[in-house]
Amino acid sequence: MTSSRPPLRTLLARLRFLATVKVPKSIAYHFFLFRLANIELEGLNLGCGASRIKGFCNIDANRRVACDVIARVDKLKLSSNSVGAIYNSHVFEHIPRAEAVRVLTEWYRVLRPGGKLYLCVPDQEVLFRVYLDNLPLYDTTEGRYLVDRACYLTYGGQANRHDFHFYGYSFTTLKSLLESVGYEDVRRFDRSTSDIEFPRDISVAQVDSFQWSLNVEARKPDSPWAKT
Repeated sequence: MTSSRPPLRTLLARLRFLATVKVPKSIAYHFFLFRLANIELEGLNLGCGASRIKGFCNIDANRRVACDVIARVDKLKLSSNSVGAIYNSHVFEHIPRAEAVRVLTEWYRVLRPGGKLYLCVPDQEVLFRVYLDNLPLYDTTEGRYLVDRACYLTYGGQANRHDFHFYGYSFTTLKSLLESVGYEDVRRFDRSTSDIEFPRDISVAQVDSFQWSLNVEARKPDSPWAKT
């Protein structure tokens, strides 16, 4: 009689996989134990992928990456005012425009007063300029590459159902959106002057010497009368 149970080698492989993705911490998170225990975190790295930040809680919905917690990033099972900083690199453009304010408000909720949100998205102003400047040169190899690359970075790689961009932002539009939620001191940030050891991820990438990533920081006000 053939056993229906998986062989020992398969079970061991599954256990090793579970160990790499910190399943116990994920279970605690999804059962609201972080919130019930009012755990305070130095920071969150949302949609971390393979780019971890030391000392932060690294969260990703992909169970195949070595994150700390397997979870979505649009609704956080954490106490209000419990996180010192939030970083996310090229995640926000994957959130539908209709959900953008709700998600920014949720991130605002968990930030401590004075805490900062670090947000990296494609810079549509730069990408539109690259597209329009090179469109007359589309019959050349370089012109075609730059036009097509600008479109790729605008709309996403579209390799799977998660690899699509719902919306594009410039500094002007993103600043307005952040301020509408309650954030203040919205500005571009220089990672070289920050106390946080940001990962060398896609937000520092360049295409033919132009910086196409819009990297912005915004602060939750210190005022007790601020939006919560």
